[in-house]
Amino acid sequence: MPSRIAQRMPTSLAGPALIAIALLSASSLSNAAEPTSPICAGPRAQSVIDNSTKQVLRALVDPASVRDRANLFEQYLATPADAPDSAQQVAISHARLVLAAERVKKQDYVGARQSLAQIDLSSTVAVDAALLLAESWRLQGDSTKSHAWLMRVAQRYSSDPRALEGLLLSARDQTSNGKVREAWALYSVINDKVLENVEQVSTMRAQNNDLVNQLLATRLDASRDVTSQVVKSILQNKTPGALSSMREILEAKQQLVCLEQQGASIKDDAWDESIQAAHVTSFKTMLETEARINTLQLSTLKQNLALAEPAQRPQIEAELAELQDHMASLAHRLNELHKQQMALPADSLSKKKKLEQSIALTEAKVEENKAQIRQELDVALASLQDHYRELAAETQLARAELMQMLASNN
Repeated sequence: MPSRIAQRMPTSLAGPALIAIALLSASSLSNAAEPTSPICAGPRAQSVIDNSTKQVLRALVDPASVRDRANLFEQYLATPADAPDSAQQVAISHARLVLAAERVKKQDYVGARQSLAQIDLSSTVAVDAALLLAESWRLQGDSTKSHAWLMRVAQRYSSDPRALEGLLLSARDQTSNGKVREAWALYSVINDKVLENVEQVSTMRAQNNDLVNQLLATRLDASRDVTSQVVKSILQNKTPGALSSMREILEAKQQLVCLEQQGASIKDDAWDESIQAAHVTSFKTMLETEARINTLQLSTLKQNLALAEPAQRPQIEAELAELQDHMASLAHRLNELHKQQMALPADSLSKKKKLEQSIALTEAKVEENKAQIRQELDVALASLQDHYRELAAETQLARAELMQMLASNN
């Protein structure tokens, strides 16, 4: 009996492994960028990965780099670290998955399940592990346990298209075995979950700045949340623009905390005025950045309007009008800020000039990187929504075929 899942397991886990490694890199923010202020410069922690873990990660990404990859993984797993760090956790979970896939191919289903059972539920390969575990039961001839695991996967990882695709396979098996009622129930579950995911994506696409903040706060083990799939999609992008932007935003926020701590230590009489100047300057810089972004968006909308069909023009014209009103309001706010800046005492603007410039530049960097992330986010959301809709269409077609089969039998 051929394995539908084990055969699809990649011989190289470059995609998932690199996602996890990228996340490790994103968490090592002390190496991400040069500090924006010498005031906050200091010794930086270095990310250290032991040699054995490096070998395993390299073998995961490039299987041809080692002669006996399975033996390397088995030796590595035989001597686990007492308190594995992030890099070791990545290496361990991916190595266990690869070994389990090899054991399934060799029909060692019990050994495969023993490896899979040790993979953490929050791992980036948790869905792969759970699907492979279900497949091991199917290949062993226990369709009941296989089905139960597929249901469990779809419930826990309902935002992951692969989990729902696994359940779709199970529904087709039920249909082939004449279990029409069970198949219909499965199609209904899949359809409901896909529609929930589509609704989440639609809501996310309608959000503005809050969406980027939500993305930055997303945990990959939030497996029922569509945002976790969006993060994975962005991290899989061949051009790591969003990942670099995430790193820079988090680095900038750390920098702002440092600058705020430096500001709190100043006790002289001019500090209150200096802070006021810093806030005015930073806010003005942020608004100027937003104005530049709005100008680009205005140009894009005008181009879209020129090429739009008659039916599309009213919506684009409404967006243009709304954007132009917003830009006018923004210009007014910038003018008021300029007046406030000119009214500040000269000594306040000069005494803490370096600190103020650092705050303004750092906050501007945050906004610019958020705009970069938003561009890639829109692409990822559109792609994910298409994937969910394809799943919905496939499920609806299967349900229609099932109804047709019932009608012909009657």
